[in-house]
Amino acid sequence: MIPSLTTAQMIEVDRAMIEDYHIELIQMMENAGRNFAELARQTAASKNVGAANIFSGNFIQQRGTTERSER
Repeated sequence: MIPSLTTAQMIEVDRAMIEDYHIELIQMMENAGRNFAELARQTAASKNVGAANIFSGNFIQQRGTTERSER
């Protein structure tokens, strides 16, 4: 089973990250997007799904890096 949080718990996590750890919401969203792109790339690479590689590649390209996925 995949762990999950209630809405109230997620609100508290966001509050703690911003107020206690001084990590802004935009930074959290950027990290989530980067990690999602990496997960999509890994999944696509393992299943030879070209579309997910394109989407994760677009994210990587927008960040100005030359990183490429290996096939």
